[in-house]
Amino acid sequence: MDVKSQNKTACQYEEWLIQALLSLMREKKFADITINKLTERADVSRQTFYRHFQSKEDIVKAYSDRLCAEISGEISALSEKSLYELCLVYFRFWRGHATLLQLVMESGCEHLLAERYNAAMMESLDVLRATLPQYNDAAFLFIKSFLLGGFYNTKLTWMNADFQQSPEELARLISSLFEKAEEERRA
Repeated sequence: MDVKSQNKTACQYEEWLIQALLSLMREKKFADITINKLTERADVSRQTFYRHFQSKEDIVKAYSDRLCAEISGEISALSEKSLYELCLVYFRFWRGHATLLQLVMESGCEHLLAERYNAAMMESLDVLRATLPQYNDAAFLFIKSFLLGGFYNTKLTWMNADFQQSPEELARLISSLFEKAEEERRA
């Protein structure tokens, strides 16, 4: 079997395991899911599982990496690198993944998603650097940290409110706060 076929097969096994884990998380807490149940649901052997992952946590991390790559790609593709546009991409992305977000939160494994997500988002927020030239690198790092925490907590509040607000409303709200702060700083 050639390498391309092996990679395609490996990707298929990984996808089955990811989908099996998500399916089981709809039924029980993450901590209550066993490798046996997971391999049974994915219809793969334990050997196949351990060939691709060391633990069920690794599955969440792999899926998290996939999500991070997706949102990072959308952010880096922005034609207008403004806070409003960044917020809009961010909230549209999570609205599109609302079911997953709720599932991860209810299953108790959100910390695994956040671990990878924080690093990816810190890097993605660099797209704002050109729009904030008045801040040195150390200050910009604090701004990114503030935004990351704000995005995260706003996303949780939004989820708890059943995603009633539109991504556009949230993007306007957050970007307007920064616009007002900048106007006051200049005054």
